[in-house]
Amino acid sequence: HATLIAQSPELEHARALMGGQHVVVPADETGLAQELGLLGAHNNHNVALALAACARATGRSLGDVREAVAARANDFVALRGRLTLIASREVSGGGVIRYVDDGLATAPLPVLAALEVFANEPVALIAGGFDRGVDYEPLAAALRQRGTVTTVVVIGPAGERLATLLDDSHHGVRVVRALDIGAAVIAATQAVPDGGVVLFSP
Repeated sequence: HATLIAQSPELEHARALMGGQHVVVPADETGLAQELGLLGAHNNHNVALALAACARATGRSLGDVREAVAARANDFVALRGRLTLIASREVSGGGVIRYVDDGLATAPLPVLAALEVFANEPVALIAGGFDRGVDYEPLAAALRQRGTVTTVVVIGPAGERLATLLDDSHHGVRVVRALDIGAAVIAATQAVPDGGVVLFSP
């Protein structure tokens, strides 16, 4: 079998663990991911892998597959819960608040990827829920290192544990505690009054 691997330095060390013929696939830089409504540079890798897999499975050229996908891009509906833009709202002063559902991100790694997508924008991250004992230190460290305004709205036991790792007085991360998801959305919206991203990436 063939194992398609994104051309990424992070995956170089993992090749020895993968079986099959390794096929390294470079990111698709044609803008197709954006045409499909997929947010983030990492989706250029995802699109490239999907195109390569379809081309191999159908025996068609990569160019033919890309052209067919581009022709139907407007019909594509992204998987909800994977960095899905669900609403935008204009605010006074010309700013926009975007509400992004990343509800399937239930571990630190996908949350880190989501934060990278919005690296240059104010973000109100809604995080927490049931505590499964996951190590939140890498996430807390990334939140502390963000160069833009960041508010973390925490809910549930996992949120409380994340909150204890974030010292907002020294690192510019503001922590807000909310009782439930409704209150969390309100608090997150209030945290980006001039525009930004309300990111549900629990």
